[in-house]
Amino acid sequence: MQDTMTKRSLQLFLCILLLMIALNLMQIYVSRVLERPPWLVVLQIFPFPILVFIAIVISLDLAKQDNVTLRGRVKSKVRNIIVIIVDNGMDRKFTFKNDRMKDINVDDYIELQYFKRTKAVISVKNIH
Repeated sequence: MQDTMTKRSLQLFLCILLLMIALNLMQIYVSRVLERPPWLVVLQIFPFPILVFIAIVISLDLAKQDNVTLRGRVKSKVRNIIVIIVDNGMDRKFTFKNDRMKDINVDDYIELQYFKRTKAVISVKNIH
């Protein structure tokens, strides 16, 4: 069962990013029209490629739906971060909401499904 909450959160974040990109472009345009100093325009252009990159990554995750399923043992659990030891012995860190943490204990074997690029956790199941 996929958690639609994660998908909705990514969609909301994408909408906010698109709004920030639009505001950034307007700000750059207004600065050029008002003939502000070039160094100020460069400072305003700086966040644009970063915002576009993040928007592309989130869009790819939402569009492609290529989720990754990971099985392993919980090594540690601190606040909303868990460390999972995968079958090949590597440690993987994941962050998610505290309401999912109550069902997970240290040394439990779990199956975790997450988005490939953003590493947003979709679902967590205990395996016995």
